[in-house]
Amino acid sequence: MSWITSCPACMQWFHVEPSQLQVRQGRVRCGHCHQVFDASLRLYPQPEPAFESMQAVSDASSDVNSSADINLSAEATRRSPTQTSLHAHLPPYFYSFCTLLLLCLFFGQLAYFLRAPIAAHWPESKPVLVSMCSMIGCKVPQASDIRQLAILDSELQQDSQRDGVVYLHATIANRANHVQPYPMLELTLTDEQDQVLSKTSFSPTEYLSSASMETSVMMEKGMSAASQFRIELPLLINAQLASGYRALLFYP
Repeated sequence: MSWITSCPACMQWFHVEPSQLQVRQGRVRCGHCHQVFDASLRLYPQPEPAFESMQAVSDASSDVNSSADINLSAEATRRSPTQTSLHAHLPPYFYSFCTLLLLCLFFGQLAYFLRAPIAAHWPESKPVLVSMCSMIGCKVPQASDIRQLAILDSELQQDSQRDGVVYLHATIANRANHVQPYPMLELTLTDEQDQVLSKTSFSPTEYLSSASMETSVMMEKGMSAASQFRIELPLLINAQLASGYRALLFYP
């Protein structure tokens, strides 16, 4: 039976013959770090398939005296017998399979985190993304870009029949080439010195309530690409104090 031993200092592995151990009662010198150790205390049977070819060289003189220890040398390796045996038994296609699996995981994560812009720019991919999300419990949100939204015109108009009631009429446009969710609307009222009197934010369900289509249906469909719509939002304010206003769109 063939035997191998390892250096306790550098953990290099070497092939040894019983005849080598009998020369100096098991004392050998590591050919890598030159550490002298008792190889008979660190003997292991050589696994199959055979450990990497290792070859003992001639005796080397000791630095302490003229007596010689067995000098072990080998091609540089840091793998243990167990690791060598494992690599030898792996099928050739194992690494190809692992590479393919990692690529699938990578593109799967990429599709998950970018599912909204992917569905926006490639609408034909949305059914596939929705199907994938249904399996992992996620949704495909609408991609949003506030820079592509604009208020084309707006005005505050007082209700002639009800005191203190003012209507905000505005046209909101989506200039993007994809569907976008309805934004939040912020209305700021100012006085004659342009000082802020009040600031209120309105959700889409509030300013879409006057639309002819049901609000829930409009929210689900979102703003169509390259489209615009008109809103009419009733407000209860003191028109005598407010002399100006600012309207702003934003996403929370």
